[in-house]
Amino acid sequence: MLVLVVCGLPCVLFLLSRKSPVRQFNESFDLLATHEEVTSRLGEPLHAFGLHLGRNVRRHQFDRYQFKDKDGCVHSRLKYNVMGPKGHANVYLEVVDGAPKHEYVYLIVEFTDLGEVVKIIDNRKEADSIDANSTAIIDGHEPE
Repeated sequence: MLVLVVCGLPCVLFLLSRKSPVRQFNESFDLLATHEEVTSRLGEPLHAFGLHLGRNVRRHQFDRYQFKDKDGCVHSRLKYNVMGPKGHANVYLEVVDGAPKHEYVYLIVEFTDLGEVVKIIDNRKEADSIDANSTAIIDGHEPE
């Protein structure tokens, strides 16, 4: 029993934390599902999912990348798919760890039919998040 508590508690806390990719996915999709331009182009109801591997859809497996900027803040980038009756789109987002809900560096939707890009939120100039001094974090470990 003690082993379950010791091993399971950190997993549960991570999944409920703001850092969880599932949480970032859910919060950003809630924002997109009410965005007029997205719903008018894709139709309603909208369905969101992670990786699309042909017939095997992986709802909670995402393309995710983390890195540290020059100030030491950890950024997470996430890519997932949104589909409606009228079409399909790719969603790209970046969030700084510890940021409040719906505060993104960017949240961009790329409609795959026409290749058109719509910026829902774009604070990249303010955040200056893409920097040559950034350090990638792969699987929670910084490169040496």
